[in-house]
Amino acid sequence: MKNAPDTDNPSIRVHSALMRYKWARLWYFCRDRDPQGRGWVVLSWSEIQTQLSCADSTLYNWLQVGRRAGAFRSYHKEGDRLTIYLGSLFKVCQQLELESWGTSATVLPDELWRDCRLFATTVAIQGLQQQSHHAARRSLKDKTYKIPTADEVVSEAMLSSFKPDWGAIDIPYAIAAERGKLFVSRGYIAHGVNQQTIAADLGIAPRTVRHHLKLTGVGRVQQVKSCAGYGEIVQAMEYDAPSWLTNGLEIERHGNHWRLFERNGWDSSTRKEGHKITPQNFFFYKGKWWRYLPNLYYIRHGLQSTRYLRRNYKKLISPKPKKRSKSEKDKNSLSQFQPRLTKRGDK
Repeated sequence: MKNAPDTDNPSIRVHSALMRYKWARLWYFCRDRDPQGRGWVVLSWSEIQTQLSCADSTLYNWLQVGRRAGAFRSYHKEGDRLTIYLGSLFKVCQQLELESWGTSATVLPDELWRDCRLFATTVAIQGLQQQSHHAARRSLKDKTYKIPTADEVVSEAMLSSFKPDWGAIDIPYAIAAERGKLFVSRGYIAHGVNQQTIAADLGIAPRTVRHHLKLTGVGRVQQVKSCAGYGEIVQAMEYDAPSWLTNGLEIERHGNHWRLFERNGWDSSTRKEGHKITPQNFFFYKGKWWRYLPNLYYIRHGLQSTRYLRRNYKKLISPKPKKRSKSEKDKNSLSQFQPRLTKRGDK
């Protein structure tokens, strides 16, 4: 009997670190057809090709490569009938030597079958944005202040960009939104993620991240911040100054870049390691100097907390202490009863 998808729960849980592999589409397709979690499925070869839009050679390649990765323990084909025995999440991550499976989220299967790698990028972005928002909240001195989420900021900035009045925006310490940028003042508490961080988290190039975002059509806002001392900071970097201090801002030279030590908003702490900057991180607009801040993306996947599973997986991959042999145990136990030898003359 061939397996059918779970109609009561149409969404499927995915993991950003695994979706970048080509065979992951077939692995998630099989997991979707196994709602009882038996660990094996019976599928139609032609149905898989129709749903995943793949040829015979591609499907055979996914089975072979996925088997080496631990995703498929074994498989058997008889006519149009394909039986696949699945590997667990822990087994796959162990086989790939991954310390974590990345961000977990739930997506609709029909969207996932088209291109798994596109969703790997968007899920990873949403997870990184959530971590940045949590870190910004923890750095606040006044815990009652509510920092707007990425969805709230992006949606408000996109609506305000159509308003004719400069400054017509309902975000604390935000000045205006224009041409995909959110102009903010010094009191704004920034959070978000840049494309270099996304690329490093997924193990891909920043150019690939931009390509995935273009294909998915994700809404994006570039945050830019103005401060009275940015003009002096830019001038100091142009003259290769080793350090500079002005208006509560401080920079230090580190090789071919500088480190900027600046408080994130009026009620937040300063990052200990500072912000990596170059003159290209600043631009002049409307009579002021502005600094590029991380981007904010409008992504609304259902993020899943897998704290319990992560803790168990960490215990599984952590090196276990070596067990002592029986002779060592006997030696240690006998040493407790041996008399202490003293030199002549000792009291």
